[in-house]
Amino acid sequence: MNDSNKSLNNQRFDLHIPLSTILKIVLAIAGLWFVFMVRNILFLLFIALLVASVVNNGVRYLQKYIKYRTVAVILLYFLFVLTLGLVLLVLIPLLISQIGELHRMWPEYSTRLIAIFPQNWQSVIGDTINLNNIDWQATVGNVLLTIKGFFGGVFNLVVVFALSFYMCLEENAWGRALCYLLPDKYSHQVKRIYNEVENKLSQWFQGQLLLCSFMALLAYIGLVILGVKYALLLSILVFIGEIVPYLGPIVYSFLAVTFAFLQSPVIALVVLIWFVIINQIENHILVPKIMQKAVGLNPIITITALLVGVKLAGVAGALLAIPTATMLRVILEDYQSES
Repeated sequence: MNDSNKSLNNQRFDLHIPLSTILKIVLAIAGLWFVFMVRNILFLLFIALLVASVVNNGVRYLQKYIKYRTVAVILLYFLFVLTLGLVLLVLIPLLISQIGELHRMWPEYSTRLIAIFPQNWQSVIGDTINLNNIDWQATVGNVLLTIKGFFGGVFNLVVVFALSFYMCLEENAWGRALCYLLPDKYSHQVKRIYNEVENKLSQWFQGQLLLCSFMALLAYIGLVILGVKYALLLSILVFIGEIVPYLGPIVYSFLAVTFAFLQSPVIALVVLIWFVIINQIENHILVPKIMQKAVGLNPIITITALLVGVKLAGVAGALLAIPTATMLRVILEDYQSES
C-alpha cells in the first residue's frame, strides 16, 4: 500500500502546449478584439456591400446598352436619387397632413377606444393612449435620435454612398481585394463565395423590396376601397412592418383593424378579413416565389437571427439580421461542400 502511494506521489504530469498553438490562440483573441474595436466601420462596410450587391445587378443590365461601366453606375445612382426624391416629395406632405389630422382627432378616438374596455381598466388604458399627455417635442426628438442612431448621421450615409459607388465602379472589387490579402491557394474559393454572397444579398434585397411594395399596395387598395382613414399612413406601416418577418404583419394588421374600428365595427371586421387574405397570399404565394428562393432560411433560423440582431444592434441589427444570416449560410454551405 505504501509502495503504491509513493509511486503516485512520484508521478509527474507534464503539460506541453506547442508554441504554434499558443500563437494561434493569441492571434484569435487579438482578431476578436480588433473586430470589436472596429465594429462600427465593419457595419458601414457591410451596408455598402449590400447596396453595391444590389446596384451591380442593375449595372450589368445597363451595360447591355451602355458600353462604359462608369457611365452606367453614375446613371443608375442618379436615377435612384431622383426616384427617391420624387417619392419623398409626394409622400411627405400627405403623411404630414394625415398625422396632423390624426393628432387633432385622437381625443375623440381615444374616448371610443377606452369605452371598449371594462370599467376597472379604463383609467389605465386611458393614461396609456391619451396623446394629450405626450410631450410631442420630446417625442419627435426621440424619433430623430432613433433615425440618427440607425443611420449614424449624414457623414455615415455619405460614407456608405461613396463606398458602394466605388465598389460598383470596379466589378468584383471586394473579391479581388480579399484574394490579394489571402494566399493564392484560397483565391478561387474566395471568388466563388464572394460571387454567391453578392448574388444572394442582391436577391434578398430585391425580393424584400418587391414583397414590401406589393403588400403595401394591396393594403392601400383594400383600405381605400373600404374608406378607412389614414390609408396611406397605414400602408407605409405595412411596408415597414414587412421588413421584420412574422412579428411585423401581426403589428400592422392590429393597427389597421384598430383604426378601422374607430370608424365602424363592421369596417373593422372586413379589414381584418382583408388582411388575413393578403397575409395568406404572402405566406403561400409571394414568399415561396420571391423570398424563399432568394434566402431559403429556416423559420427557426430567421427568428433566432432577428433576436440576436436586436440584442446586438437594436433596430439596425433587426434589419440586417436576415442578410447576415444569408451570408453566413452561403459560407457554411461552401465549407461543407469542400469538406
